[in-house]
This record gives sequence, structure tokens and C-alpha cells, in this order.
Amino acid sequence: MEEFQSGARDLEMKIAVGEVAQAQIEGRKYNTCFRGIAPSRWIFLDIPKHNGKRISLAKQQPLSIRYVHGGIVYGFRTKVNATYVSPYSILTVEFPRKIESFNLRRSERIKTFVPIRIRAPGSGEFFDAAMRNLSGEGALVSLNQGLTPEVGAMVLVSIELPAGVKAEDLPCVVKNVKKESGVCLVGVEFDMEKHTAFKDVRRFYDASVSFVC
Repeated sequence: MEEFQSGARDLEMKIAVGEVAQAQIEGRKYNTCFRGIAPSRWIFLDIPKHNGKRISLAKQQPLSIRYVHGGIVYGFRTKVNATYVSPYSILTVEFPRKIESFNLRRSERIKTFVPIRIRAPGSGEFFDAAMRNLSGEGALVSLNQGLTPEVGAMVLVSIELPAGVKAEDLPCVVKNVKKESGVCLVGVEFDMEKHTAFKDVRRFYDASVSFVC
């Protein structure tokens, strides 16, 4: 894990308002979301809930925050400053002195613009899309309309790569979804154990990386 201690401004840039996060409190994990930053002083998040009810938090109670941004896992330890339930449900925690990080991207990404088709399992309706980049483990796909998959869902991708590699209904797991300029950007991870054609995609990727290098 890399640690960042180069000043408050650098730390602020590693905390993206609106990002989903995970709070670990007394050994239990809860979902939350960043709502704002008071530079060098406080970070504001949603009060975590359990079974639909806000959990009770004491002032100075220690907790850890983890989140993913740009393919990197960030985390820091902090303490509760205050909680507010009106007009919004907000948790205020102390600004961290350091943030740790771990890069999730196990292989280099190469830029592509390859037309693909994508569908949900059990559906015969295909949607036109484009593969924007490719790594050894997954890809970034852009969708113009029709299908907006949820994180954790399975999608099936059909592709014809420039090298003549064709593959139908490659199973992929949706890892992240983001809307940008009217386009839905979907990060997928290949479920390599469920389709032999992934080895051909990986061979194309390895050859492309070698050419770029």
C-alpha cells in the first residue's frame, strides 16, 4: 500500500465527492457516500444504515473508510466528529493525515475503438456498443442507449477484433458504471473460466502490448 502524506491539497484530490465508499466500524462494513470536504478539517458522508435504519455513532468513535477511484483502492483511518439527521443525514469525520492506496489494475490498458454487441443473459436483444480500452482482465465499454447494467450484473459481449478474432457471448461481470456526456461507460471484468475464447482475446491483448512497447 502506498501512503500519501504530501499535504492537505494532495489528499483532497484523492477524495471524490459523490463516490460510493465503505465504512468499517467495529468490525462491520457499511455502504456510504462522500458528500463534501471542509479542507484540512472534515469529510462529510452519508450516515451508514443497517436494515434501512441509521446506525448509532459516538463522537470520537474510530472507523476506516475504503473506496475505489480510477482503478485504485484508497483507504484511511479517522474518527467521528458529529452526526446530523436534519435536514440531511450526514456523518462528519476528521480529515485524515494520510491515505493509503492499492492499484487494482493488474495489467496495462490499451486504447481501442472496436464495435461490439452486448446483451443481458436470457435476453435475445443485442445493443450496439464500443470497446474503448482493453486490459488483460477486462475492458471499458461505451453504450449510447437502451441498456444500463447494474454493478455486479453479468453481461454477454460479442466481439470481432482487428486480428480476425471472433467471439460470441463472452461472459463479463460489470465492475463500474458511469454516465458521461450522454454515454454510459461500463467497466467489465472477463469471466475467463466460462469461455475458451478469452484466450484469443488475451493473445490479441498481449500482442498489442508488445507492439506498443
